[in-house]
Amino acid sequence: MGRRIGGKSLDIGQIFLKGMFSDHFASRNGVINRVFLVPVWVPVGCTVDELVAYCNAASAGNSFRLGLYGRGVPNWETPLGAPLLAESGNIPAAVGGLVYAIAPPVIVPAGLVWVALATEDAVMQYSASGNADIFENSADPMMGGCHYLLGGWGALGNPCPAVTRNGNARVICGLHTVLWQL
Repeated sequence: MGRRIGGKSLDIGQIFLKGMFSDHFASRNGVINRVFLVPVWVPVGCTVDELVAYCNAASAGNSFRLGLYGRGVPNWETPLGAPLLAESGNIPAAVGGLVYAIAPPVIVPAGLVWVALATEDAVMQYSASGNADIFENSADPMMGGCHYLLGGWGALGNPCPAVTRNGNARVICGLHTVLWQL
């Protein structure tokens, strides 16, 4: 069964989603050299070969990046200290719509992981869930979304540095799986 997002069809049987089932979507502007992070629950171990996000407005001449962090260390409720499992490298921000960022396949264990969207400028826009996430009412405020700043445009931090709570970081994203780990 698929769901149409921005004129594209997603096969929900192959993608773990974050925010695509919200009844309200919002367009958010990027921030220069900011990395937005959102938690995604992976119910079973799998191999991930693509990171997925939806970009609303393009920004010619600039880039964005998608990444995937594992569990935070020592606390799984925050990405702090989490290892960087995958990173897309620069994606031209002139590309709008549903973006599949190909990454080398990586085995992801069951549990909470963090998808990262890094924006090079404040012109690019991404889709976000407009409603509060159920995790935002949890004891740990990072579960509703958070961010960190890059020292300059380039690779994502590894491991994940200290983060700040950010309710606008509810990036609509997903992980494309190619193989279930049984």
